[in-house]
Amino acid sequence: EEFISSDDYALRKIGDGTSIFVKYYILPDFFVNEVYRIRHLPGAKKGISAATITGFNVGVLEGLSEKTLNATLIAFQFITSKQTQKKYFLRHQLVTGIMSLYDDEDICSITDCDLFKNFQPIGRPINATDNFYEYSEKFKKYINEFLYDHTKNVSAEETLKSIDDITRIYQINIDTEYSYIGLIISIIIFSLIGIMVASLIFLFMENFNPFFEYLPLDLWVLVVFGSVVMLCSIFTKFGEGLLDFLYFLCGYKIDNIYVEDGKNFEACNMESIFVTSISNYGLSYGIRLVFGLLQKRNIRESFINKVNKGFINNESMNNSKIKSSQFNDTSCITGNDTNYSAHTYTNNTESNNSNNKNETQSVKTSILSKIIDYHYTT
Repeated sequence: EEFISSDDYALRKIGDGTSIFVKYYILPDFFVNEVYRIRHLPGAKKGISAATITGFNVGVLEGLSEKTLNATLIAFQFITSKQTQKKYFLRHQLVTGIMSLYDDEDICSITDCDLFKNFQPIGRPINATDNFYEYSEKFKKYINEFLYDHTKNVSAEETLKSIDDITRIYQINIDTEYSYIGLIISIIIFSLIGIMVASLIFLFMENFNPFFEYLPLDLWVLVVFGSVVMLCSIFTKFGEGLLDFLYFLCGYKIDNIYVEDGKNFEACNMESIFVTSISNYGLSYGIRLVFGLLQKRNIRESFINKVNKGFINNESMNNSKIKSSQFNDTSCITGNDTNYSAHTYTNNTESNNSNNKNETQSVKTSILSKIIDYHYTT
């Protein structure tokens, strides 16, 4: 009860002198019972102590006139001067922070100068957090839970970690000391990069050429590697994020996220580079690759059939014209000698049949040769 009591309880004990020791601020002598003597706080090791630094803050308004500003500086110099500090110290109205005054004979005649010169002060961590009072409340909460709240049964190690977590900012790293998030993200990113780079092999497969005619081969390679570079920019967020300036992709703002009884972290408010990289790769390159995998057989077969059909139709039309011309020439042969005509017609017919066979064989060879040549040129 004594250790968690309020200031009123401590002040009563300082005044009535009924306590063995009281830890409190240094007070003027007329507030303190004569039975007490000021001493250093005992430490765990000999020669180690501590003292809390307190005081008043002085602020100056903006927009003051030059005359008012000069008057303010004069007042500030007066308050902090040795003469003023010594005057009010001798009146027991303050404890000065000017250490050279503890060598003054007048001051040492009324106080123990060695005591003040050997204090080991600890400043308040006002720069460690934006709200010192919130930090102070949490600090006292964790200490009191460890010392007095036995229902929670927290260890000294857990208490020190909770106090450290008040101001610690946890960062993403590959190191798994505090979290596996950095390692998991790295594995995912490297896996995606491997898939992107491996997908470039399809650019050199003839079955996929129709799907990538939109751009030259070297530009498709640049598209993929550009997505890889954007994806790698995520690693600049690891650690303290000091490499962000290498990627002027978009503006961002860092916010400190404080988690009650948890791990604090920093959050970057910016566009998602991860989404941009994946969408850039997927919409420009990946979707064409998917279409190629789904439709490559049908397109190849239809392409060959179309070429084959075109060649056959052209050759058939040419053969029809040749036969029609030969038939007309044969029909026009007339004369008095019927046997001669019949014999001539018979010879012409046999000659045409032989020519047709040779032409058909030539057409087949020509079609096959053209299909093969056209196939390897695509």
